[in-house]
Amino acid sequence: MFRWNVFLNEARELAEQGVKELILVAQETTLYGKDLYGEKSLHKLVREFVIFSGIRWIRILYCYPEEITDELIEVIKKEPKVCHYLDLPIQHANDTILKRMGRRTTKQELVNIVEKLRSEIPDICLRTTLITGFPGETAEQHEELMQFVDEMEFDRLGSLYLFAGRGYTGSRNAGADRRRSKKKTGRQRSWNCSRRSHLTRRKT
Repeated sequence: MFRWNVFLNEARELAEQGVKELILVAQETTLYGKDLYGEKSLHKLVREFVIFSGIRWIRILYCYPEEITDELIEVIKKEPKVCHYLDLPIQHANDTILKRMGRRTTKQELVNIVEKLRSEIPDICLRTTLITGFPGETAEQHEELMQFVDEMEFDRLGSLYLFAGRGYTGSRNAGADRRRSKKKTGRQRSWNCSRRSHLTRRKT
């Protein structure tokens, strides 16, 4: 329980200093407790944080979709201080690309978790990040990703574009992309909002 107490003490100190919002983030936030206690315990930790009177909002970031438990959904749903917000690192929607990326979900599983979250928490705000131009991505796979975005209507979406060099055949302007890739290897970011519009912070 050492780590647990460290987190609680830090939260208490922050509350005493006037901090109003706690943001929980890690490489795999949803797996908190797996290595320490042998089970996913994020929902238990969040329940401990809500007791501090000075804290008004608790926001959870970077949750792998396949690791979101019913217990975590219940905490978000029932605890007034927990923001109806999740950051889901999805990356793509094509099953082949997802597998090559080392992701542990399929397109249908992603659809299922998004639908479940919106069913259980209708006003939840979902943010994600997607990659386009992944090496070997075809035009058809790129179009599947775009259709997925249209259908899911995420509230916030970040897109990473990879300059993949000669092997890239993915975007609608593949020829221009390849010309650009000869000059530079890197990535560009663009941030967009979907047609959905929900508050990312609960009113108190």
